[in-house]
Amino acid sequence: MPILRMNYFSHVLELTTTCSIILPQKLNAEPVPVLYLLHGYSDNDEAWLLNSRIAKLVEELNLAVVMPHGYNGYYTDSVSGFKIYSYLTKELFPYLDQLFHFSQKPAERYLAGLSMGGYGAFKLGLRQKNRYGKVYSLSGALDIGALYEEGFKRVQQFLPLFGDKDDFLNSENNLLKLVTEQADQDVTTEFIMTCGRQDFLFENNNGF
Repeated sequence: MPILRMNYFSHVLELTTTCSIILPQKLNAEPVPVLYLLHGYSDNDEAWLLNSRIAKLVEELNLAVVMPHGYNGYYTDSVSGFKIYSYLTKELFPYLDQLFHFSQKPAERYLAGLSMGGYGAFKLGLRQKNRYGKVYSLSGALDIGALYEEGFKRVQQFLPLFGDKDDFLNSENNLLKLVTEQADQDVTTEFIMTCGRQDFLFENNNGF
């Protein structure tokens, strides 16, 4: 089973970044189903390979796994830093789709993420309506608006990314806003969330 780590120059980020990829052992003429797997805060694209059994779990599956480097950017086009959302959705993912012949059928495209990555997965899934069949958040930081209330340290973390709380609440980064706007729309993506009761984000998930 090939496991690749790609160095990639991003015109959006204006730097060379990395991406880890697991490919099926056997490739054929049919497009390959793909899982985009997003890491949490303070990790990088190798985190899933080092800290989980992801390679073993997909060993017998006809499934590719793409693990991009999201830095600490909350998979967001930040107000004063990297444009991580645009990098993924407009540059890296379309490039890999063509390079590795990944399936374009929503039923064969999946998104998942941990903590910050859970937030990122839900945001990409909601903003790219019906692009993915299933989107999965594991202990996601889903209600960012509530996290602003944790105090000065959290606000200082979010200001360069989202602006102040009012800026965030009225933006496309606010998952609650996106969910409300799509409540009466034809959404075929299945959104799944899970969080342990002892996780520090348990109440945040409950609130969401």
